[in-house]
Amino acid sequence: MSADLARRAFAEALGTALLVAAVIGSGVAASQLSPGDTGLQLFENAAATAAALVAIILALGPVSGAHLNPVVTLVDRAFGPGRFTKVSERVREFATFAPELSACAWSPDAKNGDRLLGCARMWRVRVGDMAVTFLGPFAVEQGERNAGFGARMIERACEAAAAAGETHVVLVGDEPYFSRVGFSTAAGAKVRMPGPVDQRRVLVRALTPSAGELAGMVGPL
Repeated sequence: MSADLARRAFAEALGTALLVAAVIGSGVAASQLSPGDTGLQLFENAAATAAALVAIILALGPVSGAHLNPVVTLVDRAFGPGRFTKVSERVREFATFAPELSACAWSPDAKNGDRLLGCARMWRVRVGDMAVTFLGPFAVEQGERNAGFGARMIERACEAAAAAGETHVVLVGDEPYFSRVGFSTAAGAKVRMPGPVDQRRVLVRALTPSAGELAGMVGPL
């Protein structure tokens, strides 16, 4: 590994660690500063995280060559800073990341190395007393969204989850898109998220015919 690549890799790893610390720390601080006021907690968490993200990008971006790392850069472009107010971020604060179930799509770039075109990240959580997987963020570069590999990434992630013995995948998204890969609002009707959300956007895909119905609050394992 060249010295330049090692520097960039270290900067990306450090930036990612700092961002994770900022998201979790601001969430804990918000819950203590504004107990019982979920809306204000979300605002405080989003504002603090956005400020931390800007600071980290300015400090490490010139070294890493990306905002932090390719996945963070892609998700930031796809959703913007408003993503920190979404209920999915609350889930990822306590969820256990499952890299072995996650999927990415890359395109070779002779000048700058492989370019990330899309990602589907998987996490382990519980719904009620049942261990399940949570999908998100799912993002695809804007110029590549008609190529079809977004659906293929989700299929690959779900296949990996099924092979690992998981029974369900939960996500928050638009049913007209995700129904193409087996997700439905009806299956998620009794799943409760840890924050405000349009219940019609809580979707579930059962990975086996005998998976059964999901019901209860999404929480940590």
